[in-house]
Amino acid sequence: MKISVEANPTQADKDAVLALLNAHNGRFGIEWEQRPLAVFAKDEDGKVIGGLSGYTLWNWLKIEILAVSPDIRTKGLGRSLIEQAENEARSRGCQFSFLDTFSFQARPFYERLGYKLYGELPDFPTGHFRYFMTKTL
Repeated sequence: MKISVEANPTQADKDAVLALLNAHNGRFGIEWEQRPLAVFAKDEDGKVIGGLSGYTLWNWLKIEILAVSPDIRTKGLGRSLIEQAENEARSRGCQFSFLDTFSFQARPFYERLGYKLYGELPDFPTGHFRYFMTKTL
């Protein structure tokens, strides 16, 4: 046996680990069926000015990244991106959503959209908090 630490693993190696996990989880009738989900806002030239990426898994939406160009923040685009993602998640059978954000980012924004804090990690990064939030769709 050889153990290696790799900064850039191959897709084949990642798929092999997922296959091991699915073999175990399958004994309980559960399979990892993650479906990507992305929503983009583009200007008239086709340049991305905002977007959201994440995935759906089982009956959950995971929002991984949300970003909006600084010059159009506070104009409702972030809210629209999240609403579009939540609507798509509902159409996929999701009942819940979760995300994480940092103390220097958008916790109050997410709270205005109905997300509730369920956990926090101090000093991640040093001097800040990482917040974990969820919402019933």
